[in-house]
Amino acid sequence: MMSASVQNPQTWNRYAYVLNSPLKYSDPLGLWAVKRVVHKKTDDKGNETDQIDYVEFILVAEEGDDLNTLKEQFNLKSEKDASKLMDSLMKNGMRLSKVSNSNIKNVFKEMESIEKNYQQAILDKGVEAANDNGRDCSMTTSQIRFGEMIRGTDAVKAFAEGDRPGIVRSERNPKDARTGDAILWVKNNEPVHLATFLIFNRSGEPVVYSKTNSTGPYEVKTTGNLTKDNPNFGKADKYYVGRP
Repeated sequence: MMSASVQNPQTWNRYAYVLNSPLKYSDPLGLWAVKRVVHKKTDDKGNETDQIDYVEFILVAEEGDDLNTLKEQFNLKSEKDASKLMDSLMKNGMRLSKVSNSNIKNVFKEMESIEKNYQQAILDKGVEAANDNGRDCSMTTSQIRFGEMIRGTDAVKAFAEGDRPGIVRSERNPKDARTGDAILWVKNNEPVHLATFLIFNRSGEPVVYSKTNSTGPYEVKTTGNLTKDNPNFGKADKYYVGRP
């Protein structure tokens, strides 16, 4: 990435030539896009094996992207913060788990760990069996935030009631979210779903990472699409966003 230039956003994108490869690159999130890249191990002859080596989430630039859109989509405080994030990305091949911003780094590091196990399970057992791993939205979201899996109401308490050191309960519009925040859907004063906020899309809608119940897939979706695809969620009455 030594040739990358802040004046030329397309030079930031080391995977620009594969943006149309749905088999290996997925999860576009808006102007700036996050791509999941699955790497398999190779044998002595350089052939791919059925073992996952690692998974990485990278940030790629699309037409019109600049530091201002980076600032807006990650909800950073200043252009200086955006510039610092971009410098860190450029030094680390645009890999989000390697950046200097601790919230972003820790979130994507945990996601890469989750996805490596998930992708390996798909290869070993198939998609349906890989999805049915007994882990739900609360366990996934708490693993990303706390590094431990907390189930059900205990996870809700950890996020919505600040029942963990350093967690601040905040009841507000998700437009204020930052990467690593936990978003809680609440319907009729009952918790419905937990997910991890990643970034805003071009329309300003939050995009989250979550697992839909203990038999559903790990997904990157907008909050609206996630609710639409899961009618049992209903319409969320409130969002609780808490960050350390």
